[in-house]
Amino acid sequence: MTPTDVALNLYGQDLDLWYQETATTLQKRDFRHLDVDHLIEEILSLSNRNRREVLSRLDVLLSHLLKRLYVPSTPDYRGWENTIREQQKQLRRIFQDSPSLKGYARQIFDQAWSDAIVDVKANYPDVELPQAWTLTETIDELISPELCLKLSP
Repeated sequence: MTPTDVALNLYGQDLDLWYQETATTLQKRDFRHLDVDHLIEEILSLSNRNRREVLSRLDVLLSHLLKRLYVPSTPDYRGWENTIREQQKQLRRIFQDSPSLKGYARQIFDQAWSDAIVDVKANYPDVELPQAWTLTETIDELISPELCLKLSP
C-alpha cells in the first residue's frame, strides 16, 4: 500500500489524523504523496463553513437589532444588546482574518435581513416592523461597537 493509499483510507476513518498527516506531508513538501482530491474538498469546505458562519451571525445580529429597536420589552433589552455586541465582535474577528468575507456579507445582507424579519415576525406577530433596513449604510457601521450606543434610550 502506497502512502497515498494510506492517506485515502485515513480520510474516511479518522479525519483529524488525516489533517495531521496531510500537514506533515505538506511540511515535508512531499507533494507526490498528498491526497490532493480530499485536500481540495476540505479547503472548499472551510470556505463554505466561514460563509455559513457569516450568514448565521448576520442573521442573529439583525434579528436582535430588530427586537431591540421595535419590540417594547425593556427587561429584554440588556440581553438583546449583549447578543448584538457578541455578534458584532465575532463578525469583526472573522473579517479581520478574512477581509474578503466582508464583501460576501454585503452580498448576502438581503437574505439575512429577510430571514431576520421572518423570525422576529413569527415570535412577535403584533409588532410592526420596517419593510426595509434603514439603521446603517455599511457593514462597518453595522459591526461597529458604537452602534449599541445609538440603541440606548
